[in-house]
Order: sequence, then structure tokens, then C-alpha cells
Amino acid sequence: MGYWVYFPQPASVGLATEAAGTFRTPIDGGHYQMIGNPFPVDATVSVSAIANGRLTVYAYSPETGYVPVSTTYDAARIHLTFSLSAGQAVWCFSAVSTMLSIYPGTALD
Repeated sequence: MGYWVYFPQPASVGLATEAAGTFRTPIDGGHYQMIGNPFPVDATVSVSAIANGRLTVYAYSPETGYVPVSTTYDAARIHLTFSLSAGQAVWCFSAVSTMLSIYPGTALD
């Protein structure tokens, strides 16, 4: 679960102090879903059982608006990966239903 918060001026928000475990959630095919990094460190997102090119990811920047996020296809593991900064969220669109995992750090075990 996540929340949208409006601040009328710049503000700092503290994040959890430790990165633990892996967060997994299903992705419904045919719908945009917001995915966020729940860890206080950069994270790697892995989307399994999906054909290359069937996942679209967009990040928002106040300077440039919505921009595509680069994904990497790992044929050996049959998954797509991309990175999220601590506290960052993106919009994901998957053509098919699948499972998404978020790992703290930048390497998959």
C-alpha cells in the first residue's frame, strides 16, 4: 500500500532505516500500476514470466514530465529488470499478468 502526499512547499520525509527482505506483488495485465521502492536504498525490480518488450515503465520528472525507464532483459532468467532510487515510484504497464519483485540493492541473488 502507498500514499500520495501533497506538500505546498519543499519538505523532507524520512524513510525506514533498514532494508530487509524482498517485496513481491502481482501485476495485473492490461492496466497501469504504480510501483514504488519501499526501501531506504536503491533497489532492483525484477518482472518474471513476461516476454521481452511487453512491459513499459515510466518515471515522472518535474523538468521533463513522464519519461520511459530503461529495462534490461535477462534471457537466462526470463525476466526484465530496472532500478529504482530510494523512495522513487514509477508507472508500469504489462500486457500480461505477472509477478514483480523488488530487491534492496542493485544485484539479484
